[in-house]
Amino acid sequence: MGYLEELNEKQKEAVTSIEQYVRVIAGAGSGKTRVLTHRIAYLINELGIPDKTILAITFTNKAAKEMKDRVNKLLENENCRATISTFHSFCARFLREEIRVLDYPRSFVIIDEEDQEKIIVDIMEKLSISKELISLKSLINFVSNNKSDGITPQKAAEYSQGFPGEEIKSQVYCKYEEFLKDNYYLDFDDLILKTNLILQDFEDIRLKWQMRITNILVDEFQDTNITQYKLIKLLCSNQTNLFVVGDPDQTIYTWRGADVNIIMNFKKDYKGTKDIVLDKNYRSTKSILDGANCLISYNKKREPKDLYTENPQGGNIIYYQGDSVEHEAWWVIERIKELHYKNSNCDYGDFAIMYRSYYYSRAFETALIKAGIPYAIYGGKKFFERKEVKDALCYLRLVARNDDDLAFERVVNNPRRGIGEKTMSQIKFGALENKTSLYEYFKESTLSARNSTSIMAFFDAIENAKEEVTKRNIPFAKILENLLENVGYLKVLKDNKETERIENIKEFGDYLFEFQSNNGNIDLVDILQEIALYTNQDEIKTGSRVSLMTVHTAKGLEFPYVFLVGMSEGVFPNQRSIVANPASLEEERRLAYVAYTRAMKQLFLTDSIGYNFSSQSYRVSSRFLKESGEFIKPYYNNSRYKESLKKPIIPKRAFETLEKNNINWHPGDMLIHTVFGEGIVIAMTLETLTVAFKDTKYGQKIISKTFGGITRRG
Repeated sequence: MGYLEELNEKQKEAVTSIEQYVRVIAGAGSGKTRVLTHRIAYLINELGIPDKTILAITFTNKAAKEMKDRVNKLLENENCRATISTFHSFCARFLREEIRVLDYPRSFVIIDEEDQEKIIVDIMEKLSISKELISLKSLINFVSNNKSDGITPQKAAEYSQGFPGEEIKSQVYCKYEEFLKDNYYLDFDDLILKTNLILQDFEDIRLKWQMRITNILVDEFQDTNITQYKLIKLLCSNQTNLFVVGDPDQTIYTWRGADVNIIMNFKKDYKGTKDIVLDKNYRSTKSILDGANCLISYNKKREPKDLYTENPQGGNIIYYQGDSVEHEAWWVIERIKELHYKNSNCDYGDFAIMYRSYYYSRAFETALIKAGIPYAIYGGKKFFERKEVKDALCYLRLVARNDDDLAFERVVNNPRRGIGEKTMSQIKFGALENKTSLYEYFKESTLSARNSTSIMAFFDAIENAKEEVTKRNIPFAKILENLLENVGYLKVLKDNKETERIENIKEFGDYLFEFQSNNGNIDLVDILQEIALYTNQDEIKTGSRVSLMTVHTAKGLEFPYVFLVGMSEGVFPNQRSIVANPASLEEERRLAYVAYTRAMKQLFLTDSIGYNFSSQSYRVSSRFLKESGEFIKPYYNNSRYKESLKKPIIPKRAFETLEKNNINWHPGDMLIHTVFGEGIVIAMTLETLTVAFKDTKYGQKIISKTFGGITRRG
């Protein structure tokens, strides 16, 4: 039992418990994997439990492999027969043995996401469903969500009556299920659903597996959904020992089905459950844990615990507020450079920049590129490589230059306007023959597609945008917004609830607004050339890199230095959670708690002030900063970077002129109103200014240019 000596008292209590039902509340960094692996070894070595009767479930193949390796090492046995796998892997194994009762052969095929997409695309074509009407992603989500909720295609059809869009989706769902059944295919949702179906409807099979498996261990139990929990229940008999490990404070996947109530109500479902709390943290400093404990204490739906550690106190949690998102990003990169230079043992792989949503990566990517620091987007694409950003960029390129044939080819049928390969070939041939651009030729041609409403709208939108650029009285961000609305691009995203893509486009608009505000009388072409510098960077193939990731992606990871950025209301917590319900806000707080506890040596929190063009409001610091209490300290810099941090709050105005004591206003100008206070010009006409005021009770107002009670700030 020598391997038990490396456990602390609570870990040892969990590992050696002989109660039938055990719930381990394992705080962040408290050694839950160690507990699970030692528990398996203890069952086999000390209690004499046959290894092949043990089932341990975790959520990723990587975690399952790590657990297997650790167990084998503890047992000094490479042939341990305990089943350590994900839910889906276990179910695939189960179905190979039992699926014949559902009239499937043992040789059934498990399809992946790419296969699923192809099947649904084929069904859409057969049913003449336009991708502009209903997106592929929304159909996949419809099928998966209904399956997860146990709703059959027939029931989905009943529920969708009277809702045209839902009726179409239910038709696709029905055809999809028919296709899978006819070809003996199963998708990932089917693996658990059909396992549950067999265990529920065939008592002899259920009893066989209940006798085969006597001990079940479940990792990350807080992330379990209803169908997964049902599977666990069906595998349990009155004699089964059930050992679950999780942390309600780290339930952050409710959007994909995880239900915090499952771990919270476990003791009600299994009477006599023994509770053990692992609250000793081995990862972070005391300062980091103090802030994390203070923050999460504001949640009501949780099991009370305070993480503690024997690690050093460490430095304070540092908070910095930038004058803009760009300044915020610039400060983060300077701190990375400073720490990297000071510590010879510190490389770029020790740093992580985390954010609530993917769109927030943009400013930090551009700052890293300018600084020449290698980085990698963990679990996603770089900002300017994302499809919707490239689409928006190509629309602007076409506005700037109608002869940009590559941009034209990308957007002319995006969203679809009935331009197929044949029409495009005719356009290319005609343009070549007439020695003109694709845009100009198609615009003046008599091709049948030219007469369609959508094609007319496309050309009208481009020409209107060109005119708006020439007038120079509307921010480029607003021009882009109008353009994408007029060509129908944003409508498609909104109809299909493509929230993440919409957020990326809004962030692109914010970038345009900020860049234009800070660089005065700049041309659209200048901005596009600036962006090209970011998109054409040589990829650094070797060496360590700064990791950029969402907090969801960061779950299970740890880094010596963590920068949690974008700590503003409406960003983190996000706007949807603020207006939804207390449960949504609690999940956002849990998400912040997870981010805090990824840090080992130092945690930095940042946000920025200033005007946000996409929300048309001023940024306000996140409530989570205040809720972290006295453990957060503002940044005061005494290093060699002090002077360079003095960034101007007011955007520069290279094109500012004064004529006859009348102010020549431009979008992005800051002003002071004698009654409404500070504001920013977001649009204008010959006679008026549209101003967003910092005080939210005034919001946006239209002010006459000749009004004597306004002055330009700075």
